[in-house]
Amino acid sequence: MGSTRMKLAERIDVDALLKSIGSLQDLHFRQRGLEPAMQQVVDAAKALFKADGAGLMLIGKGEVLRWVTATDPRAQVMEAAQERLGEGPCVEAFERGTLQLIPDSGAEERWPELTRVLRHDGV
Repeated sequence: MGSTRMKLAERIDVDALLKSIGSLQDLHFRQRGLEPAMQQVVDAAKALFKADGAGLMLIGKGEVLRWVTATDPRAQVMEAAQERLGEGPCVEAFERGTLQLIPDSGAEERWPELTRVLRHDGV
């Protein structure tokens, strides 16, 4: 786990992180609504972590994760599949309280059903 944190920390541009956090002050939830604010958060996460995509899951009724937004259709496939299958990096991070990374979705073996869906949908 320590090496995973180090790899993630090495990918973060501190100036970009500070700028991203500062921009969250300008979300204006009441004027613009929650949906655009959540979209801004995932877009900022994608840029900050130099990721191919990002999504946001929140805890719904019954302590179940539900996806709410994603940066693009590929990330949306990932989030929806995790919700439907109950497995994947977001689910595991929530359950274990630890960071989960997928360096290569084509070689991922921890979540076989999720991997099958991602391959099928070209993610």
